[in-house]
Formats: sequence, C-alpha cells, structure tokens
Amino acid sequence: MKYNEQKFAKFIGGTGFFAIVACCVLIIGAATWFAVSRFNKAKPETEKTPKTESYTQNSSSYNDMGDIGGEISSATSEIADEVTNSVSNEPYSSETVSEEAKVLNFISPVEGKISKSYSETELQYSATYGDMRLHTGIDIACEKGASVKAMEEGRVVSVEENTSFGTVITVDHGNGIKTKYCGIENATVKAEDKLAKGEIIGAVGTVPCECADQSHIHIEMYEKGKTVSPKIK
Repeated sequence: MKYNEQKFAKFIGGTGFFAIVACCVLIIGAATWFAVSRFNKAKPETEKTPKTESYTQNSSSYNDMGDIGGEISSATSEIADEVTNSVSNEPYSSETVSEEAKVLNFISPVEGKISKSYSETELQYSATYGDMRLHTGIDIACEKGASVKAMEEGRVVSVEENTSFGTVITVDHGNGIKTKYCGIENATVKAEDKLAKGEIIGAVGTVPCECADQSHIHIEMYEKGKTVSPKIK
C-alpha cells in the first residue's frame, strides 16, 4: 500500500501528469469548438433575411396603403369642398329664401280713387303752384283723418318731417322696393318697426306742396333708388 502511494506521488510530480492534463484541455477545447461550429452551421443563414424581406414587404404595403389613404382623403376633401360650395351658393336663411321668393302684392293704403297719376315725363298741372310739373307719385283722394294702412309687409326705415310733403313714412318692402307715405299725421310707427300688410301706420293729414288739391294721400314708390309707378291693386 505504501508502495502504491509513493508511486502515485511520483506520477503526480512527473511530466506524465501534466501531459494528460494538457490533453484533456485540448480535448475539451476541441469538443467545445466542434459544438459551436456545429451550432453555427445548423443555424439558417437566411434567418434574418425573411424577417427583413417581410418587414420590407410590410413597409411597402404600408406605403401603398398610405398612398391610397392619401388619395381617398384628397378625393373626400374635393367632394366636401364641392358640397360646401354648392351649399354656400344656395340660400340658407329662411329670411333670404322668403326675400327672394316673395311676390309683392300692394294694397291701397286708403279707401278712395286715384285723383292724380304718376308721371315721369309728362307734365301735370299743379293747383298749388299754378304751373305744370312732373308728379313722381300718385294721389289717392280720401277724407282727412282716414286711417292709412301699410300696402305690404316691410320695415320702417324712417319717420321724418318734410317741408314739401309733411310727415313722410318710408317703408322698405325688400327686393329693392321702398314706399313713401306723404302727408301723414298721428304716425303710430317708428324707425325699425316691422310692419304687416294692412297694419295702421297713421292717419291722412296734409301735403303742403299739394295743399290746393282736394284731401288726399301722396304715395311714392322706389325700385332700387328710382321712382316708379306705384303698383296698387
């Protein structure tokens, strides 16, 4: 037993032991290298390629969809603009619609017959001034103090005193048409009042520039700023 121990100790201290250890290290290293090499060879070289291609394809599809989305958005925007333009060109206010569609049918402001007609070019005799002159309105014979009605619905523009025509009430009926009621007394309306057709606006008074004529009311009508013959039914 003692002999074996001495022999083992001699072997450990000799070169044979180190040679065996070196061989083991080489064998382990070689086995490790072989295993790593086998692993690398077994791993597909194109493993990353499909992912890259797939990403590229997906990116391409994404870009295509982006282009399509842009075209759809552009087309939708154009359609929306057309719809907006068509809507903006249409009357959108109920007041605007009624203004354009409204047909004005003027009634007589008082009960009576026309005593002097409208004249834009033909001179007519003035009893007050004793001469011939144009008559830019109509005179309707009636009793002084008779009620004066709005000939059509509208808005009162003004109630003013005039040296020639007395109290004058101007009413805007829309469509560029205004009427002037001259020779009014006891006016019951004021500027900006809304009038209904037939509403009482005052009473028949005196027209200073026509005071020599029989009692009447003087009516003038303007279309876009120009006097026209009053259209009374």
